[in-house]
Amino acid sequence: RYDPTIKAKVIELYADHNSMIKVGEIVGEQIYSLFSTKKERKNFNLSRQTVQNIVKKSLLIQHPISPSTTTPDVLYVMADEKFIPLQNSNKKSAFVRHGVIFEGIQCLSNNRYQLTNRWVYSDLKSSFWNTLDNLLHQRYDMEKIQVVYVMGDGAKWIKDGAYTIPK
Repeated sequence: RYDPTIKAKVIELYADHNSMIKVGEIVGEQIYSLFSTKKERKNFNLSRQTVQNIVKKSLLIQHPISPSTTTPDVLYVMADEKFIPLQNSNKKSAFVRHGVIFEGIQCLSNNRYQLTNRWVYSDLKSSFWNTLDNLLHQRYDMEKIQVVYVMGDGAKWIKDGAYTIPK
């Protein structure tokens, strides 16, 4: 069993790295201690299955949306999907929709950029865009937003988002 802070670290790293093996290595090294001089710390990893279980269970958790103090003129939504293999189920995989919502891009240095005020939403249901639209209304004053850009790989469900989220 892992502490909720370890689970949060796993989910955060998985969102960035998108590799369960890499996340298991990073978190395992942090659990064992970055400051340890023992060579065994390199051999302590979370298994890929453990990382997958933590990520899957996190999809069931409803995180409260805190209202933003400011509302931007432009809002960006990047959407994509991921097929997660399932065990002990009639289906072979789950179709998980992901959305990264941010207010802009900030230049950190020559070739480094950072998304400003980014947050992530994931859903297993086909009502992804309706739920995301409700969350956007909870977080922002949608009357003040002039343009919402919906970006993705061109899948039909992503194109539908341009019609569900008005602007």
